[in-house]
Amino acid sequence: MSQVSHGIAAKICPECGYKGEPIDALFYLEAAAALIPMTVLSLRKFLSRRKDQFSPRYGHYGPQRRRYRLLTGDEVRRIRNKLIEGPKRGTLNDIFRRG
Repeated sequence: MSQVSHGIAAKICPECGYKGEPIDALFYLEAAAALIPMTVLSLRKFLSRRKDQFSPRYGHYGPQRRRYRLLTGDEVRRIRNKLIEGPKRGTLNDIFRRG
């Protein structure tokens, strides 16, 4: 049996009833920039100026184990809410539910 929390199913153990913590999605800067929307260069500059608000998180990928900056879904939502204003904007939760 699973429950949905923030669009991600959380598993519940049928024997002991433990509810696992939902996992927040991680995004590469390219994907996050497309969701916000802004260019990758602008996003890098935005993050470098606000290091105290968005602590760096890195993942390693590929055969050469290159380091990539990652953003959580919550961080993408916060950046989008700071940059996009107006009554007709679509929320990021709507975008996550669609795809």
